[in-house]
Amino acid sequence: MSIDHDAVARVIREIAGTVIMPRFRRLASHEVSEKTPGDPVTVADLEAETMLTDRLLRLKPGSIVIGEEGVHADPALLESLESEPAVWLVDPIDGTLNFAAGLPLFCVMVAYLEHGVTRAAWIHDPVRDITAIAVDGQGTKLDGETIRLDAHGDLGRYAGCLHLRGDAGLMRAAAGNWSHMGPLLVLHCAGQEYLAMLSGRLNFAFYHNANPWDQLPGLLIHREAGGHAGQLDGSAYGLRAETRTAPLLVAPSLSCWQDIRRTLFELD
Repeated sequence: MSIDHDAVARVIREIAGTVIMPRFRRLASHEVSEKTPGDPVTVADLEAETMLTDRLLRLKPGSIVIGEEGVHADPALLESLESEPAVWLVDPIDGTLNFAAGLPLFCVMVAYLEHGVTRAAWIHDPVRDITAIAVDGQGTKLDGETIRLDAHGDLGRYAGCLHLRGDAGLMRAAAGNWSHMGPLLVLHCAGQEYLAMLSGRLNFAFYHNANPWDQLPGLLIHREAGGHAGQLDGSAYGLRAETRTAPLLVAPSLSCWQDIRRTLFELD
């Protein structure tokens, strides 16, 4: 059974409109809690994940759903990403910290995987009501318009975001060489950062200890628009714990990736 990619987008948009947006800037204090210090979860996260699970399973009978909040309760769920023939990976609200603070920088992210390979991906911004969709080998569309990244331009004007907390060495290297780059922008929402890279407002991103639900949807959408991503040793982002935690650089092309890697981290 094939996936109706537009039907998935409609489901995501509907749930965002009925569960997430009515609570934006209207959350009561008892509707926000912390999974760990500084990592909030809201009733909207939990309800959206439950509803997405139900609707996605109906779209693809026999599949399974792995959601961020489900993984928090049972981390072993991630072991199914590589082995199962049909998996939906869901982040019901990417950027929950922003959402809970009333900042319009959050989104819904979904990826569909077969035996560990991402076959399709969706990022929906409920505030702007826009959706990016990518299908493996078929390109990326933003609200129906085919998107190709602009890989040209002056590296010294490139806007980038860095998520390097926990790696002091890389942080020192990047800070010491950032004068060769353009503005530094951190949106605290991977999905919004991937959307910003599609629009050209952001040119590259660097992640460390990246969770699959934060990265797999964006990585396919970015790649199908012509981008390149890789860990600093050149290997691809992997699903195993030891490879998920490695530094990941996302750039508009392979040559840009190499230039940024060389400029910021002095690696050839």
